[in-house]
Parts: sequence; C-alpha cells; structure tokens
Amino acid sequence: MQEAWFFYAASHIQAGQAALLAGKSEEALSSFQESARLDQYNLAAFGGIAESLSRLGRGKESQQTYAHLFYLTGAKAGDLGSLGGQLFSHGWYHVALTLWEEAEKADPMDAIWPANQAAALKMLGRSAQARV
Repeated sequence: MQEAWFFYAASHIQAGQAALLAGKSEEALSSFQESARLDQYNLAAFGGIAESLSRLGRGKESQQTYAHLFYLTGAKAGDLGSLGGQLFSHGWYHVALTLWEEAEKADPMDAIWPANQAAALKMLGRSAQARV
C-alpha cells in the first residue's frame, strides 16, 4: 500500500505531459502541482511545474520553481545537465534551457552546455539567439 502514492503521483505527471502536448498548460500545471504535493522530491513534478509556468508567461513563479528544482537537483553540472536532457526529450524546452544555463554556471569550461542551450533555443523558436 505504501507504493500507491508513488504510482498516483506518477499518473499526475503523465496527465501533465499529455496536457502539455495538447497545449493545455493550465491543466498541465494542475496535474504537476498535484504530483508535487504527493511527492515533494519528485524532479519531474517540479520540472513540469516550471515548464507549465514558463509557457503561461508566469515568469516570477517559474523562477521560484526553478530555484526549488536546482535545490533538489544539486549544484553539480552533470546532474543539472542530465535532468535537462531528460526533460528536453519530453519537449520541455524552457526548463531544459534553464537547467543547461545553470549547468554552464557550474562548469563554464564544458562546451556541451552552450550547444545544448542552442538546441533548446531553436526549439523555442529563438533561432537568432541559438546562432549566437
């Protein structure tokens, strides 16, 4: 019975992902928030909240969520970059970009972070920025 909350939290992440794919950011936000309520350490839940808030143009709230996500992830560039890659593969380009920017701050000598950021910027329709 103890594992039921985990699967319930995961089902909210799946619902949030489906809502994001359908362009329903408010609905996605609600699903991710419920998952985070059930599992306060779930990186995908907080990544989904940040992505949803970014798509809704709620910058201040998304920045607070990113700060919490960085706290949960830790300050190691590899951990931040890995999570960014996983979330990028789900189409969560805003949060991936932010994670890779944070990874670059932690490890400015690794050329992978700017390259990854360029990929995210391109997917966000910001090709001019990506070229830079």
